[in-house]
Amino acid sequence: MAYYSDQVSGVAVRTVGRRLIVRAESPAPCVQCYLAGRLAAWQRPVGGAVEFVLPAVEDTELILLLGVDAADAETDYFAQAFPLPADRGSRIEVYSYTRCGYLATDTWRVYLGADGSTGADTLQFERLIFPGGRHGGGWGAQCGHFWGFGPYGPGWGEHWGCDEWGFGCGKLCWTSPPKTVGDYPVRVAVADQAGNEASAAVQVVTVDTCPRPATELTVESYAKATDTLVLSWTPSPDLPDWN
Repeated sequence: MAYYSDQVSGVAVRTVGRRLIVRAESPAPCVQCYLAGRLAAWQRPVGGAVEFVLPAVEDTELILLLGVDAADAETDYFAQAFPLPADRGSRIEVYSYTRCGYLATDTWRVYLGADGSTGADTLQFERLIFPGGRHGGGWGAQCGHFWGFGPYGPGWGEHWGCDEWGFGCGKLCWTSPPKTVGDYPVRVAVADQAGNEASAAVQVVTVDTCPRPATELTVESYAKATDTLVLSWTPSPDLPDWN
């Protein structure tokens, strides 16, 4: 057995700025840290303790620690070691702006496909574009006949008001439940009162986890006279070198 689910104790989590500090005790040769269902970092205990510095995440995201053999530090044991499904990942947000061309009876729908599938065929959310029959075209649309309404049709004011520049537009938004890492096809459709749909092309959205944190944080020196602390660390391999 390469992992030890009963050798991590005294787990404490605190927030420092935009970071989470996760500290625990373990007699295991190595401790892994899983964030949102994926292996985010690992450390060998020093004095029987480990400390992980993680990016701040939502309260619903799952952070788990697991003791493993040193030779298996980079092996992902999440599926085997934890009975919970890895359904605590990032979320997908879909939004659209309303426009004058929609009717009060039109419905906004969001479809989502499974990870790796080619089609978005599962209805996730729907609502009327203009609840209660409310409808607005913005100040540009209302004044369009004054601003360039001529023999060839409405002027630029009316067309300008039909888009998000008009004060009467709204924003439709849907946020998915937490998703595991993967590629999810998304499709947005507008349906009329009879159920006929006009939909946009399917777009694949990639869900990923937070980058692995920096490791090996060390105090290099401290100057009491200037109250200056100098630190060193190994940067995250998932982030660019800003230096």
